[in-house]
Amino acid sequence: MGVQTRATPAVGRLSADIARHRVPEWRVGPGQRCSFGPSLLTVLGPVAGEVPGGLGDEAAVNNASVVLHVRWAAGSALLSGDLETEAQAALLRGGLPRADVLKVPHHGSARQDPAFLSSVGARAALISVGADNGYGHPAALTVSRLTRAGMRVYRTDRSGDLAVIATASGSLSVLPRGPPAR
Repeated sequence: MGVQTRATPAVGRLSADIARHRVPEWRVGPGQRCSFGPSLLTVLGPVAGEVPGGLGDEAAVNNASVVLHVRWAAGSALLSGDLETEAQAALLRGGLPRADVLKVPHHGSARQDPAFLSSVGARAALISVGADNGYGHPAALTVSRLTRAGMRVYRTDRSGDLAVIATASGSLSVLPRGPPAR
């Protein structure tokens, strides 16, 4: 059930490293579920044979990101990889579950579908991004859209690592885990 995309040199190097170090590899598809302790992971995408293209080869690779919905007793999270607007729209068409926490796609780039961002219904948006990156991530427009959708935005370039924990009261909390790496 793998997704076919055109291999890039980086993908080729990663595949070689995986084989050399004998890292176990699994193929998963939408609807597949697995439990890890108290967490239930549901694969939402990509749908085999339906990876939308985009602006160049990199967009096709980004749109082939594995997307997971994670549920545990205290809440849920949507882990959206590097999806760009095309794959975000495809997920919306297929029915997107709501989540308390959104790992914002593609480091908060400008290539975000506003309907996707708002439909998740998250209270917290996590953006994994390096400080002073050459791409200008996260885009100011994306941060603004997340805020307007009612999400509190957490960024690794400003807060360091982020941890999502269940509190004693049974709710979720996002904790910065130290200064950002420089």
